[in-house]
Amino acid sequence: MNINFKKYMPLSFLVFFTFIFPVFIFPQKIYSSGFILTCTNEDGFLSVFKINNKSSFQSVTHLSSYDPSSSEKYSVNLPLKVISKNNNLISTVDATLTKDDEMIILDVFNLDKKIISSNTIYLDGSKPELQKYTCQ
Repeated sequence: MNINFKKYMPLSFLVFFTFIFPVFIFPQKIYSSGFILTCTNEDGFLSVFKINNKSSFQSVTHLSSYDPSSSEKYSVNLPLKVISKNNNLISTVDATLTKDDEMIILDVFNLDKKIISSNTIYLDGSKPELQKYTCQ
């Protein structure tokens, strides 16, 4: 079968400029909408977080923790309240702990540097704890 390229040349240009050319000029960026962060603090305490990072909605869930000093595993599965987001910084508060443990945990997730700054505030007036987690 022989194809007459001169006869179909205008059609091939139309296909090229309509479908193929825009792909190279206006490439679509595809970002992952969710990922898992595994983070450890200076003491080796490990926490795992799931982050859904969509443009209109962001959520952070504390999935689990592990304490290497006692070899205890904690299945947390607790959604954290996102209180602010700015580029790749997400601030969360864990206010569900206030009734049982009498504390509030404020976390700032820096997704660019893959670190978490965590501040635990005790409602009994004890000195707050500030911890830094590095994540993978």
